[in-house]
This record gives sequence, structure tokens and C-alpha cells, in this order.
Amino acid sequence: MTGLRFAGHRKNGLKKLAALLLTAVLVLQTFGSTAHAIEMAGEFSFENEYYYPGESNGSIVLTVYRYGELEGEVTVDYTTSDGSASGGSDYGSVSGTLTFAARQWKQSISIAINDDSEIEGDEDFLVVLSNPTNGSVLGNYTDVTVTIADNDDTASDSPGELSFVETGYTVEEGDGIVRLSISRTNGSAGDVTVNYHTAGGTATRGTDFDQTAGTLEFHTGETSADIEIPIVNDMEGEDETETFTIELATPTGGASIGNGTATITIKDDDGMLPYKPGEFTIEQSDYTITEDGYRVKLNVLRENGSDGSARVDYATEGVTAEGGSDYLEAAGQLIFNPGDTLAAVEVEVVNDKRYEGNESFNVILSNPTSHAKLGSNTTANVTIIDNDPASHPNQPGFQLSDSKTYHAGETKYEYSLYYGYISSSGQELSGSWSAPEGCQGVVTVSMISPEGEDYDLSLETAGRGNRLPVDTKLLKGGTEYSAAEVPGGYKAEWRVKGHTGNDYSPEKKVFVYVSIKYVNH
Repeated sequence: MTGLRFAGHRKNGLKKLAALLLTAVLVLQTFGSTAHAIEMAGEFSFENEYYYPGESNGSIVLTVYRYGELEGEVTVDYTTSDGSASGGSDYGSVSGTLTFAARQWKQSISIAINDDSEIEGDEDFLVVLSNPTNGSVLGNYTDVTVTIADNDDTASDSPGELSFVETGYTVEEGDGIVRLSISRTNGSAGDVTVNYHTAGGTATRGTDFDQTAGTLEFHTGETSADIEIPIVNDMEGEDETETFTIELATPTGGASIGNGTATITIKDDDGMLPYKPGEFTIEQSDYTITEDGYRVKLNVLRENGSDGSARVDYATEGVTAEGGSDYLEAAGQLIFNPGDTLAAVEVEVVNDKRYEGNESFNVILSNPTSHAKLGSNTTANVTIIDNDPASHPNQPGFQLSDSKTYHAGETKYEYSLYYGYISSSGQELSGSWSAPEGCQGVVTVSMISPEGEDYDLSLETAGRGNRLPVDTKLLKGGTEYSAAEVPGGYKAEWRVKGHTGNDYSPEKKVFVYVSIKYVNH
């Protein structure tokens, strides 16, 4: 039984060995067939793993080799891929399929290299093989690196010339923005700047486009920059096209300006022609109001059209009247809705109880919006009729305008403001103060005289048979002062006299401010 059992085991072992040997033979046959098939169809590879064209070469040609017995027709795909170089600006992106006929062993791929004049340093991109067909395979070098050697090692010695790339641009009103390119040519050495600003034409700033201004900066080697200008879609029918300009100015760093002005044309998309927003004009050129009339009203008319909403600014401007003391200054904006043709400006006048004669101020229109314009009468004069009685020009002495008195311990202070009128040279106004017995006082007299008219101011003290020295000053219009000590029992006298040889206006006031300080002894 043992022997039979052993024989059975041996027989089974031989069968297993035979099976293993058969499997090995079949694997070897299959491997050999596959290897032979690959050898027959071939494998694809670039000649090198790295390529180094110069930026000025214009192009580079890469050769793809097919190794093997080269039986039958096969294909392989190729494509470029960005590294630090950018397809389109640094090189020409390509992709496609190479077809190898039977026995054909090489094909070529041509790629454009762009010489862009920018200092960028060396840049690279990849070229990759893929998808071999009909039993062919990929070999050793199937994704290779192409490094473009930059030839812009140093910028030109010149800082260059700055210009708009185009001198005319057209934009639809609904586009919202227009972008303009500025180029730097004939050199790019050093850092330079250039200012830019828009200017209105038939298009209106703020209504058709946003006022735009600023400064462009170009660093060494930089050769282009952009400006963006917002366009206003105002939803109002206008002329079919409107234009404005943008200008370059004040280059720095030695740069110059070439084409420094560009014109932008805005095409209206509202289709509501003709559009007439009108003209703004003040109804009258002259207005009068008495000083106690409180308020003057000026009508502003919108003529020759009232399409759309529009606005116009107004402001007062003094002529002989002074804002704040003769009238209340006013400034603002009148708003006209579609169809409105009338609005009003109202200005209050001040009833000041002082005789000044008739005085006037202007009301001025400016800055119409929404394509409206200023009409024939944009400035009106308003005359304020003085309702205060005129003081007699030859009235002797000064008239008291205001006075105050207060004490600080034993010291008493008196302050008085006087006014008077001088209408001819030699005419004199005077005033005085006497120090009480037992007092020692100091009188200071300040004078404010009309500009351009000269006066003699004198201050002296007299009493008890004595006369102290006279302090006399010639005033050239403006402010002057004089001071004198006044012993008890003495009188201080101040006089203002029209200087010989001068002409005087009887309506101009002379003010004298008297400050008195004295102490009882």
C-alpha cells in the first residue's frame, strides 16, 4: 500500500511539472510575439531631452525619430504646454498628429519663437508626444523642455517714446468702459512716468463719461500699459455719436511723447433723436429791491427744449454789496424734471439800519448738466435801494455808535466807538475826555479810515494853563492809533482832519475807537 501510494504521488508531481513547463513555453512565446510586434511597429522619441533656441531665432524645429523595423503605418500626437514661457506671446502654441508611413523613420515639428523686446530672462515650455497607434510605443524622450534664451539682456540706452497705440477708439454707450493701450517704443531704459487726463468734446464730462486722470508708470524694460475710462449709459436720446479726447502730458525720466492724443467716439444706443434738453437763462438782467424788502426772486427759464432731467448751478457774487452784511450769500443747484421750464432763485437782503447808499450784487448761472446749455443771460445784477437816511456830511464832531464801561478793582475802563463823515480836505471831526480830579488816566485813540483816503489824526491834553505836546499822525488809509497820559483836571482832545490836497467821498465813514483807563488817587 505504501509503494502504491508513493507511486501515485510521484505521478501527480510529474503532471504538475509538465503543466508548469507548458505554461512557461506559452508565456515565452507570447512575450516574444509582443516584443516582435513592438519591434516591427517601432517606438517614438525626440532626439534630445532639452533644447535651447535663442529668442531671435524666429523658430525651432524638433525631430521625432521612429526606431525599430518600421513595418506598417503608425501615428503619434504632439502638443506644446506652457512653463515659464507663455504660448502666443513668447512662442507659437502648436498641436497635431505625425503620420509615419511604412519604413519612414523621422518627422519634424516647427514651433515659432517670438522676439518680444521685453527683458524677461530665459523662459521655457514643454513639447509632449502621446497616443502612439498600431502597436507603436513611446520611447525615451517623449516630453522635452525648450528653453528660450532671452536676448534682451539690457534695455536700450534710450528711455523711449510714449504713444497711444491707436489715435481713435469707438465704444458703444452700453459697453460701460473703454480701454486704451499706451506703448513705449525706441527704448525702455530706466523708470519713466507720464500723466494723462480726459477732455470733453461733444460728449459731456460726468454725463457721457467719467472724468479720468492719473499717472502711468513704466519700469525698466516695460513697454506697454493700459488706461480704462468709464462710459456712462445715460438712457437719454442724444446725437448719434459724441466724442471726447484723452491726452498724455509731462513725461519724466527723459521719455518723450509721440502720439499723445486719442479721440474716443461714443455711439448712442438710446434711439430718441432729436433730443433737446434746452438752455438756461435768467429772465431779467437787472432787479431792484429796497433794503427792507426781505427777499428778491429771480426766475430762471429753460428755453428751446425741455427733454429729460437737467440741472444748473447758481451762486451770488458781491459787487458793491457785501455778502453776510447786505445780503445772505446763496449757492445751490436748480433741478428741472422732464418738461419743466421754470425755476427760481431767491436771495434774502439785510435791513442793516445804516446809511450806505445803494449797493448791488450778482446772481450767476453755471455748469448745466445732461447736455443742456447756458442761454443768453446767465448773470443778473440786483440793486439794493438803501432805506436809511443819509447823515449830513458836514455834521460836526463824532456820533457815538457804541460804548461800554467796567471796573477792575480801583481801575475803571471806558470803551467808545464813534463815527463821522469827512467830505473835503481841511474838514475836522473832534472829541474829548476830561479826567476827574484826583484821577490819573490814559487815553488811547485808534482810527479806521476808508482805504485810499488820507487823514491827520491828533491827540493832545490841555488844562490848568498847560498844554502837553501834541501827538500827530498822518494816516494813509487803514488803521492807526495814538496814546496820551491825562492827569487829573486835564482834558484829552482828539481830532481827525481831511489831509490837504485829497478828495473825499461824503458817504464813507471814519471810525474812531477810544479806550480810557483811569485810577482814583
